[in-house]
Amino acid sequence: MEYPTNKLNMVFEFAENLIQPLFIVLKRMYCRLGWLEMLEEILSGGWSISIILGIIVLTLTAITVFTALFVLASLLIFNWKGKIIFPRIVLTLAGATESVVESILAFMGVGSEWLVKVLIRLRNTVGIRNFKKTEFTDRAIFVPQCIRHKDCPAASGYEGLHCVSCGRCSVAELKKDADKLGYKFFIAPGSSLVKRMTKKYSPHAAIGLGCLFEIKEFLELMSKMKVDAQGVLLETSGCVETTYSLEKMRRTMRQHA
Repeated sequence: MEYPTNKLNMVFEFAENLIQPLFIVLKRMYCRLGWLEMLEEILSGGWSISIILGIIVLTLTAITVFTALFVLASLLIFNWKGKIIFPRIVLTLAGATESVVESILAFMGVGSEWLVKVLIRLRNTVGIRNFKKTEFTDRAIFVPQCIRHKDCPAASGYEGLHCVSCGRCSVAELKKDADKLGYKFFIAPGSSLVKRMTKKYSPHAAIGLGCLFEIKEFLELMSKMKVDAQGVLLETSGCVETTYSLEKMRRTMRQHA
C-alpha cells in the first residue's frame, strides 16, 4: 500500500505538536533544578503528589508516542522494502503500543486491517527460518471449521472435527497431503483447541489457516508458546464455506531447509 508524502508529513507534524509541549515542560523542570536537586526536593516533600504524578504521566506519554512512531516507521519500511532492523523488538513494542499506532493510522485515513496484515507478514518472516528447519513430523496444522461444506458430516471430538473424506470440500485433500508429510492435522472450532493440542503434542512448528484477526491471534499464541509458526490467510472470510488457496497451503507445508 502506498502512502502519499503529505500524509506522512501530517503524522509527524501531529506528533511534533503533541510532544513538543510535553518536552518544553519537562526540559524546564529538569534544567531548572537538575536531576539531583529535583530528586532531593521530591524526597524532602517539596513537591506535591499531583506535580510528581503529572511529570510521570507527561514523561510516559512522550515515551509512548515516540515508541509508536518508531514502530510505525519500522513497519512502513518493512512493508515497502521487505527489510526491518530488530524485528523481534519491533514486534514486542508493537504489542505494547498497538492502540496508539492504530490511532496514528486512523489519523492518516488507514484502517487497522493494514496494521494486522503487516504484523502477520512480519511474524511469518521472523519465524520462517526455524520453521523450515523443523522436521515435518514435529509440525502441526490448524484449519478452521468454516472451510468445510455446510452439510459436512464430520463429527466433533476432543481433538476437533474428524474429517470423513466425503469429498464435499477440499479439506480431505489437504489432510491427505499433510498426513503424507507427517503433520498433525486439526480442524479447530476455536482457539482453545489450538492451545490444548499444542500443549498435548508439543509441536516445534505450526501452520494456521484463518481470517485476518484469527491468524494474528494464532501467531501471537504460538509465539508465547515458543512454537515457530506460519499464518496463511483465507481467500474469503465468513462463518460458513469460506475459501482458501490449497496451493498456498501446500507450498507453506512443504517448506523445509
